[in-house]
Amino acid sequence: ELKKYISAIFKDGDIINYVVETYEKDGKYLPSNQGANKTFATLIDACDKNDDISYVIGDWNENAGAFIRINPMDGNGAKNDNVLEYRHCLIESDSLPKEEQLKKIKELNLPCSAIVDSGGKSIHAIVRIDAGTDEKLYRERVSELHKRLEQHGFPVDKACKNPSRLSRIAGVS
Repeated sequence: ELKKYISAIFKDGDIINYVVETYEKDGKYLPSNQGANKTFATLIDACDKNDDISYVIGDWNENAGAFIRINPMDGNGAKNDNVLEYRHCLIESDSLPKEEQLKKIKELNLPCSAIVDSGGKSIHAIVRIDAGTDEKLYRERVSELHKRLEQHGFPVDKACKNPSRLSRIAGVS
C-alpha cells in the first residue's frame, strides 16, 4: 500500500519527508518534529524488500498514525520554503461526514493523486495542482480550488493550503 501511495504522489528523484514521532495534545496526536527525509528510490526499494512497513519508515504510535508531506522537499527542512515542486494540495473537511466528502470529490471530478482516510473525521484528498516551481501560481490555484469547492457545498479546511502540509500515510493504522 505504501509503495502504491508514494508512487502516485512522487517520482524518481524526489525527496520525501515523513513523520512517525508524535505527541498528544487535548486528545489529538500531532507530529512532534520535522521528520525524516528519504529519496523516492530508497523508499520504493525498501518497500520491495520488506513486507512490514515499520522496516521502511520506522515505528509509530498506533493511536497516532504517521504523516507524509504532500510535495517533494529539498531535504533541508520541513517548511514551505523547503518545497521543491508545488505538485499537490491537501483537501479535507472536518464538517462534512466522510461519505459526503467522498461523494463530492467524485462528483466534482477532482484530479486526485490519492485519497486517504485520516483516521478521524475527514478524508484527505491529495489533489494535483501542477504549479511547477511557481509558489504564486500554486497559491492562486489552491485559492480557486477552495472557492470552487465552497460553491459546491464542500466546506474546506482552510488550514490545509500550505504546500508543505502533512497528510496521513496510507497503510499506517
